[in-house]
Amino acid sequence: MVLFSNSWCGFCQRAELVVRELHRSFKSFSSYSDSVSRNAQDVHNEEKSEEYVMKGFPAIYMIDCTSNECHHLLKSAGMEELYPALLLFPAENKSAIAYEGGMSVSHLIEFLESHVSNSRYLLEYKGFMWKKRMTPQHDAPQAIQFKVSDKGSGNVGSELPSHPGVVTGSILTATKKLGTAVPFDNAKVLIVSADSHEGFHGLIINKRLSWGVFKDLDSSMEPIKHAPLFYGGPVVVQGYHLVSLSRVSSEGYMQVIPGVYYGNIVATSRVVTRIKLGEQSVNGLWFFLGYSGWGYNQLFDELTEGAWLVSVKPIEHLDWPKS
Repeated sequence: MVLFSNSWCGFCQRAELVVRELHRSFKSFSSYSDSVSRNAQDVHNEEKSEEYVMKGFPAIYMIDCTSNECHHLLKSAGMEELYPALLLFPAENKSAIAYEGGMSVSHLIEFLESHVSNSRYLLEYKGFMWKKRMTPQHDAPQAIQFKVSDKGSGNVGSELPSHPGVVTGSILTATKKLGTAVPFDNAKVLIVSADSHEGFHGLIINKRLSWGVFKDLDSSMEPIKHAPLFYGGPVVVQGYHLVSLSRVSSEGYMQVIPGVYYGNIVATSRVVTRIKLGEQSVNGLWFFLGYSGWGYNQLFDELTEGAWLVSVKPIEHLDWPKS
């Protein structure tokens, strides 16, 4: 399985986190199975151990397409040069299979299970992970503790369990684990929707942009430049780039916290049209270029990994930027 990534692609950075976690999970399970089957017998040498550890699981690679020519590989697999791209090259099969599902460890496991021949190993792995999740709390490994302090939003730092309740209105703060993973380095994210089926949507609220990023903004869009514009995240829909927050409820906007409402690309495009026609002002609007998204289990995986700090409960107040 190969992840084709790019250093300038924000979503690629998060895809790398998930793929690395999948690889670590395979190694962890294989090491566990190895220790049980060998009954604590010595391994002959490190090289042999590494070879055995990954037996039965697909090899996982990541290619940085900033410094490598990837277009011919993607083209040979019938793929456009879009990043991130995740391809499975099954043994004894000349055709690659593209992964198009949600970016989470559980989704990748289901994908692999349906396309690889030796899925017995994956079934054993899933059973092992399920037993780990069902372990009583007093027998479970020490949970990761998060200490959160969000001065800008008025939240008090607190210790959280390993699977804290992330809800609409929660604030995620990037930790050093994300390092220079653009655009989530030093990011503070407001969760604007949370659903067990649709996952989580959020907006990065501390990375301001100039309206100059839109090179071909026509004159009818001049009024919109009086509203603040921030980088919301790497997820955009072709032809639709803006989402927004509003201080007042409007058609298609959903409440995030009292007095703050989120408009998706459809609701925001309606508002933009009204602004262009002079039917609405930009007062009380906060625009975002793109948004951030996670599969439901994916965000919890990243929390367990220690990539984010999370507020204990929904914020009560959001500092609105100046126009």
